[in-house]
Amino acid sequence: MVMAAITLSAQSNLEGTWFTEHGETAQTMKFKEGGEVIIHSIDENDESKITEGHYYYEAGSDLLVIIQWYGDQASTIKYRFEANSEQLQLNQFYPTEQSQIFDKGPSLADL
Repeated sequence: MVMAAITLSAQSNLEGTWFTEHGETAQTMKFKEGGEVIIHSIDENDESKITEGHYYYEAGSDLLVIIQWYGDQASTIKYRFEANSEQLQLNQFYPTEQSQIFDKGPSLADL
């Protein structure tokens, strides 16, 4: 029970909406309470894709795991991350290596 409480309180650091743009592509990640994530991507052809999944990490760790669901199939993506109140840096190392920096989106209170 204590471990679950530590993990849930750590997840609150990522909760909210994060966005990034790279040229003609954009991605938004919405981390929800309880470990749910919604990923919205727009590619260079303006095709939109929404993927739902789950995320987890432990307090004091820089490892973030996102499991994306495609019907009854799933894929796992592993990152090293750094987050503060304004930016989220994701350094993906599995299944491929790439880095992305996301900016914090406005909260409902800001709208």
